[in-house]
Amino acid sequence: MKRESRVAIVVGSGSGIGKATVKHLAANGIKVMAADIDFESARKVAEEAQSGADNCEVTPIQVDMTNEQEVKEMVRSTLEKYGRIDILVNVAGGSSGRFIREKAGPFAESTTEEWDRIIAIN
Repeated sequence: MKRESRVAIVVGSGSGIGKATVKHLAANGIKVMAADIDFESARKVAEEAQSGADNCEVTPIQVDMTNEQEVKEMVRSTLEKYGRIDILVNVAGGSSGRFIREKAGPFAESTTEEWDRIIAIN
């Protein structure tokens, strides 16, 4: 199989390892669904990846990995757009990211619901 015919989903693509992974895959001709709970971050990463590589395709998509229906929709959208999934990179997670801090504040002040979300993501 030619590398450029491959399709990847990168979950947690809005920053850090996920962002770097999207850029690397795109630079190597792999079509990428850049998935993140923060659509704007995924969109910016997609733009950066496409501006830094010739002839690549990166599609941003919003997904909450703790929501089974959203995960199924991400897979359905990818299959509908590209007809296949060859690579799955899941680097979503964390315990002190922006969404956790905004909702939970300091760890010691986390509610049971917030803690359950941290566990579900990781």
